[in-house]
This record gives sequence, structure tokens and C-alpha cells, in this order.
Amino acid sequence: PTGINMGVPADVTRYYDIVIAVPSAGAYTITATPIGSQLAADTRCGTLGLDQTGNKTVTGTQPVSACW
Repeated sequence: PTGINMGVPADVTRYYDIVIAVPSAGAYTITATPIGSQLAADTRCGTLGLDQTGNKTVTGTQPVSACW
């Protein structure tokens, strides 16, 4: 996204697809969707999310505190 000058480390991209969305000025959402072997190994946490307020989310069955 415009204005974000960063890369995702290779040890992360082996396990997660990282997407940074900037829907409006000052707002963003980062999602980490498990891929490959991580997809099968991490069914309880699922996709991890983080927004500009620090709100953390998961799509799996575990509570956020167990996954972050």
C-alpha cells in the first residue's frame, strides 16, 4: 500500500499470506492467512487479524489470547 515501506520476512511468508489493507486515512487492517503446511497445522487459530486500534482477531475456534 502507498506509504508503507516494509517487507514481510521470508520465514513468515512460508506460512502465511500477509495482506495490508488501508481503507481510509489513518485506518489499516493486517491479515495473516495460513498457507501450505501451516493451513493444516493451525486450524484452531485460522486467519489472524490486527487493526490500527490494536484489535486482534482470529477466524478459528480458539480465543484470541491463545493465538496471539
